Parts: sequence; C-alpha cells; structure tokens
Amino acid sequence: MARFELEWLTIFDEVYKTRHVSRAAERLDLAQATVSIALGKLRKKFNDPLFTKTARGMLPTPFAEAAAHALEAA
Repeated sequence: MARFELEWLTIFDEVYKTRHVSRAAERLDLAQATVSIALGKLRKKFNDPLFTKTARGMLPTPFAEAAAHALEAA
C-alpha cells in the first residue's frame, strides 16, 4: 500500500489554484519534477487523472473539483 503524504495535498491544492505544474512548483519552492511525481502518486492513489492538460493549463477532473472543495472546507 502506498504511503500518503500530506505534502501531496499542498501540491494538489497549488496545482488546482494555478492550473500549472511549473507555476505550482515555483510558488511552493519545489522542483517541477517533485510536483509531477506527487501528482502521479495522487493519481494512482485516487485512480483518477485529476488534471487534463489543455491550452489554458491543467483542467481539473470532476473528482479533482470535488477534492479541492473538500480541502477548502477542511
């Protein structure tokens, strides 16, 4: 079973807010690879792609939208 890191939620939240992996990494003072790896682990954990690349940035899936709102409420 994969370990769950609270930092992953911070990364998820920042990608959700910025709609960009590189911008999220910059704002969190992390390497872009670190953010990408964390997103990969979250995708696997939740069995959902979470975000889809578009011309306007990363578009959240319905699951990611619900998760973002739950995080905000918490």
